[in-house]
Amino acid sequence: MHRAFTLILLILPTAAIANMVWPALYLVSGLYVWWVIVAGIAIEFIAIQRLFSLRPGRALLVDVSANAASAALGFILIPLAGLLYEIFPGLLVNWAFSWGTFNPVAWVATVLLAAGINVAVEGLVMKLAFKLPLARQTKLVLYATNLATVALAIYPMSQRLRNGA
Repeated sequence: MHRAFTLILLILPTAAIANMVWPALYLVSGLYVWWVIVAGIAIEFIAIQRLFSLRPGRALLVDVSANAASAALGFILIPLAGLLYEIFPGLLVNWAFSWGTFNPVAWVATVLLAAGINVAVEGLVMKLAFKLPLARQTKLVLYATNLATVALAIYPMSQRLRNGA
């Protein structure tokens, strides 16, 4: 019962976390902008088609399925990873450099973590649902591709920050 209550508090927005903001939350908001989604699917489509030598229709099915799963799970996992980063090592980085939460190391860590989460989820979909082989080099290419697509999400997020949102 105690674990279920803890899980509910982590998932549901509560007064205790309502005013907490860290880079991962801003990044997640940028990941769900329509043109970021379209660009991300297009970029990953090319990588998937070439990595696995798939016909365009099959590559698009794999791409959309994998991205749907990573979008659904990433909505929770990316902010959770950002929060865990802020606990450690973020507190240490902030203390060592007298920085606040929004610092260069936190932004880089957030993008790296988000890309890693996306590859983990998308890789599972590719492996389990589509029986595609995921060699180490394939995972590295998928990670680089996801770094590019996650980096796209920084632009709409930076515009929101610039406009004071």
